[in-house]
Amino acid sequence: MNLLEKYSGNYKLFFLTVIMLFFFSIIQAQTRDTFFLWTDKVPGEKEKKRAPVQIDNTKGNVVRLTNITNPALVVYEPIKQNNSDVGIIIFPSGGYNILAIDLEGYEIAEWLNKLGYTAFVKH
Repeated sequence: MNLLEKYSGNYKLFFLTVIMLFFFSIIQAQTRDTFFLWTDKVPGEKEKKRAPVQIDNTKGNVVRLTNITNPALVVYEPIKQNNSDVGIIIFPSGGYNILAIDLEGYEIAEWLNKLGYTAFVKH
């Protein structure tokens, strides 16, 4: 048995571990903290709490959410802070029925992150 055969199992384990760590880091980087505005019943809401619904209409490359029964703030923290101690809350618009969540929410939060600000997107 040569050295390569003797240690080939260790190399496979090493590379498998590296690949798994890479994928876990990607998954972790994509998660964001979400703070729900009401822990109990939402004032004035008649329906039960549930996740927002993304509608099929993506005209103009816009993701639209509707049926928001559990309002929340999604936190976007910058990689490098600008030391201003400022956080900005973003309220995407879209009328009374939908939120243009990416175009008027997430994309603005990502732009503010590049400037070093923490952003909170309300949905």
